[in-house]
Amino acid sequence: MKIVTELHQLLDKFANCSCTRTHVYGVLYISQWHDSVGLRLLLGLDKNYWLLMVSLFLVNAVSLGQFTSTYLEELKASPEIIGVIFSLSTLVFVLVSPIGGAIGDVFGRKRLLILSPIIASASLLIIGLAPDWRIATVGMMLSNLSPAINVPSFQAYIADITPEEKFGRAFGLITSMFSVCGVITPLAVGFMIVSQGYRMTILIIVAVTLIGGLSRFFLKETEKSKGEMKASVVFKGVFSPLKNKQIAPIVVAQMGYFLAMSMNYSFLTLFLNSIVGLGEDAIGLIFAVSAVSSAVTAPLAGRLAEKYSSRILLVSGLLADAVSVVLLINVQEFWEFMVIAVVWGAVATFYWPVMDAAMAKATRRGKRGAEFGSLESLRNVASLPGPFIGGVLWGTLGPVAPFYAFTILVVAVAIFVFLAVRV
Repeated sequence: MKIVTELHQLLDKFANCSCTRTHVYGVLYISQWHDSVGLRLLLGLDKNYWLLMVSLFLVNAVSLGQFTSTYLEELKASPEIIGVIFSLSTLVFVLVSPIGGAIGDVFGRKRLLILSPIIASASLLIIGLAPDWRIATVGMMLSNLSPAINVPSFQAYIADITPEEKFGRAFGLITSMFSVCGVITPLAVGFMIVSQGYRMTILIIVAVTLIGGLSRFFLKETEKSKGEMKASVVFKGVFSPLKNKQIAPIVVAQMGYFLAMSMNYSFLTLFLNSIVGLGEDAIGLIFAVSAVSSAVTAPLAGRLAEKYSSRILLVSGLLADAVSVVLLINVQEFWEFMVIAVVWGAVATFYWPVMDAAMAKATRRGKRGAEFGSLESLRNVASLPGPFIGGVLWGTLGPVAPFYAFTILVVAVAIFVFLAVRV
């Protein structure tokens, strides 16, 4: 390093002065320590990775997120109707994800990464200006076009610019960034909803999302358009990762987990608001505390996935998720919600970077967009009936029913992972 060489020269120049020698050696040690720490912090990842992380933060810094269900309730939608709306929105994601990923393979991932926030902003305008839940449903379905074209290209882009041996840390940091956004969003959006109302809050979210999208113009393209490539070529063998005996059980586990999660998270905010009686600002604080824990542990999970068996990490995360939800719906004191949120975020987040790294290893460069899109589509197919089932359980067996159903299914998935997964 240039700075190290210069310091050695400076040391030789003042070799006769013990005091100077001591100070220079001290500076040399600090510079070398700073360099090694810097390398550990940057983790040897491409500069475009960090630019995309900044963009990811801007696009996700504020979102309607957990408050979508309470907003739909304000538009006079019942829990059953809310479940149907979420299922219809997921259907759009399922149908479009493989196509969106394939388009990124052919015409470039950067274009879709830029287009996604624009679509998200347009859909939010429809949702925010909707006079009733019926019009909001149109906006909700349009809103899922954004992740349908963004998620496969985003995951493929990360895999393109990251060495395979660093997939764990790359996806771990992404999970951590989502968690950081998960700290800001519930706090900021919950406060804005209480003080400004839903419609003004949604307009603010639209503006921030567009700003985040503009930052993606500075990304380097990884897969440029190739005129000779045809859609049939891109889609050929698109489910090839499922032929991998190590990956197929993970996909099955993901499908089971997504089904369970869609029965739960669509109604958790509604439960805390309507049944427990917490305001949006208090609910936001609970989610924010959980996200802080997640932001801390997600990079650790990614690094552990690079060195050790993913199976134990996956099982631990799934069981922690199940136990946390049961505890969360059975307490009343606000401090109890906060403690559970910390533990929930700290352990349950182990699931995501481990899964994403495994998926990245199973995909092929040049076809990653379509393959990621197909894998996303598969696991979201499983989640399609989840919100509807959750709404029916809420309406027929009571508000706690969707959460106990979630717990039972997640425990079953954890047992399956322990028996079948070998990564």
